[in-house]
Amino acid sequence: MWAILSVRIKQTGFLGDFHTVNTCVCTTAAYIFVLSHDANHDVRRAVLSCVAASTKTLPHILQKTRDVNDNVRKVAYQVGTENHHASFAN
Repeated sequence: MWAILSVRIKQTGFLGDFHTVNTCVCTTAAYIFVLSHDANHDVRRAVLSCVAASTKTLPHILQKTRDVNDNVRKVAYQVGTENHHASFAN
């Protein structure tokens, strides 16, 4: 079981390697799917640490601020507030 969990956590990091302009939509959709549907808190935390906050991902990041796991909530708050205060100032 730990081997499968480890592979799923590493998979989220590898998705970031394929994140280019042409595959941006596919990678973001994969991150959102895993973030919304994975039952393991370590995988959700790994996805949150890899995903960039944007208008498409921000609602899903903010939804994870109400996660049942403390560490997931902490990372969600960090990602959601990271260097975005200037873009919402208007």
